[in-house]
Amino acid sequence: MQSGMPITQAAAVQYQCPAQLRGIRERKKAETRDAIARAAVRLALERGPENVRVADVAAAANVSPRTYNNYFASIPEAICALAADRALELPEELRGRPANESIEEAFGNAMLSVHRSDDFGKPYLRMVVCDTVLRHEFLRSIVARDAALARVIAERTSTVPGSLYPQVLAAAISGAARVASERWLHDDEAEFGELLRSALAMVAPMARTVPENKDLPAAKTCRPHTAAPGRLQAASDSPETF
Repeated sequence: MQSGMPITQAAAVQYQCPAQLRGIRERKKAETRDAIARAAVRLALERGPENVRVADVAAAANVSPRTYNNYFASIPEAICALAADRALELPEELRGRPANESIEEAFGNAMLSVHRSDDFGKPYLRMVVCDTVLRHEFLRSIVARDAALARVIAERTSTVPGSLYPQVLAAAISGAARVASERWLHDDEAEFGELLRSALAMVAPMARTVPENKDLPAAKTCRPHTAAPGRLQAASDSPETF
C-alpha cells in the first residue's frame, strides 16, 4: 500500500492481528446470542412460553431460524439463557470479593450484584420458576453454579477442592439463597436484599467454622448424564430452583 493512501474499513480488517479478529468474532457471537435470548424472553412474557416458536424468536431478533439453531437447541433453553448466565456469573463475583469479607457476607454481596443486573425483573424469574419445563431447564445451570461455588469456597477457606466442607457449605448457602428468592418472588412487598441477608445469617455459623482437618480427600465424581440436544426430560418435583 502506498504511503499516504487512506485505509478503507475492509483493508483495515486485513491488518488486524488474529487475536483482534477472534475478539471481534466472539463479541459479535455474544451479541447475537444475547439478542436471541432477549427476544425469546419478551415473547414468552407476552404470549406465554408454550406459545413461542423458533421462527417468531428469530424474526424478533433479526436472525434466521438457522442462526437461532446455532445458539440454542430449544425454546426453553433460549428463554432461560439470561437467568442461567446470571446464575453462572455468581461464582466469579464471589471470587472477586475482598478477602476480609466473611463467606456469607461475600456471597450476599456477590448475589446482590448479579441480582441488580436483571433488567426483566420479577415477572421473568417468576415465569421461569412457575413453569415446569422452564424450571427444569434452569435447574441445570444451578447444578453447575453450585459446583463452581464449592470450588471458590475451597479457595477462600484453604480447604481441598471437592472435599466435604466446601461442597456442604455451598449447598447450604445456595439453599438459603433459594428460599430467600422464592419468598421474594411470591411477596411483592418483600425486599430481596433483606430476605437474602436474613437467610444467610442462619448458615453463618457453619461458614465460620472451618474443619481442623483441611486435607480430607476429594469426593469421587461421576459423569453427568445429558439428554440429547433439544430433548427435554420431564421435570422432577425437586424444589431446588435457585
